[in-house]
Amino acid sequence: MDEKNHHLKDCRSGVEKCLCDLKRYWKISKISFLFILPLQVVGSLLSGSLALLADTVHVIIDGAASLLSVGIEYLAVTKDLGKRAEKKMRAIGGFISAVLLFLISALIGFEAIERLRDPPRIESWIMLVTAICGGLGNVWQCLILRKSKSDHLTQQSAEKHVWSDLWQSVVVMIGGLAVMIGYPVADPII
Repeated sequence: MDEKNHHLKDCRSGVEKCLCDLKRYWKISKISFLFILPLQVVGSLLSGSLALLADTVHVIIDGAASLLSVGIEYLAVTKDLGKRAEKKMRAIGGFISAVLLFLISALIGFEAIERLRDPPRIESWIMLVTAICGGLGNVWQCLILRKSKSDHLTQQSAEKHVWSDLWQSVVVMIGGLAVMIGYPVADPII
């Protein structure tokens, strides 16, 4: 991508480190917390779907990771930390995000085992519509991140988080379809 397309309209591109990536991370955080999260909280509560609840928790973790990216990027562009300190700070942010995802995954796994034994009634159409809307929000986030020319750890982490959310939404859509045609056990398996 060329340098011109990387910058946002109000960027001062003469500055050595612009704030365009910081603004992108802030935008994807707002999409997570103001659009996707409220939608998925309501959808998971109304549908009774564990897969959708897991996706909702994933959005919370990714939203927190996005805010962490905002903080890291802010420090990276406003403070002269040096390359080594900046790289270390970005690595710590990625590690924190990975640990949170692992812990939440373990908790959801235990709940899935319980639901395999006794599957609750699931409103599959709510599950499906919510997952589609969440997936569209993730596509929106992908389009925002795609405009960056940066290749640092924070950018790579943000892209991977958004892509993982998108794929999780797709899997929840498939689960919603499976529940809809009579396989309620698909919800805790997903």
